[in-house]
Amino acid sequence: MNKWTLEQLENIDNITFAMSILSERAAKLNPNSPLARKLNDARHSLDILRGAAPLPHGYSCVYQIEQRIFKEVSHRNVEQEVVDYITNHSNEIDGYDKILENEELISRIAYRVEKHRADGDYQYDIERAIEKWCANYSEVT
Repeated sequence: MNKWTLEQLENIDNITFAMSILSERAAKLNPNSPLARKLNDARHSLDILRGAAPLPHGYSCVYQIEQRIFKEVSHRNVEQEVVDYITNHSNEIDGYDKILENEELISRIAYRVEKHRADGDYQYDIERAIEKWCANYSEVT
């Protein structure tokens, strides 16, 4: 492993520093080993972030980040739809309070709704997702 001087550490940006460490580690390995390939993939990803490497599949980093943010915001919106539905129909749903207390469960219900919507099944609504969860839950308990 290379020794770094204080001056080098002060003058190197974080991405280049991380890439150097990854390269040092990969250089000591068989280039065909899984770890070496993973280290090289990580280095290439950092190179893309730095803007020095070509982007895979013709997508820009900004586009990929925008897509991740859009998916996260979309998921949060569906989660809020689930919470609103449960709150508005609390007298019709057995165990609604248990659902509202469980953020992971709300997230799972939202993912189920998103999956069906993504597959083009817009008729699959929050009510059906909750009913399916309640049916599965009652079978387990």
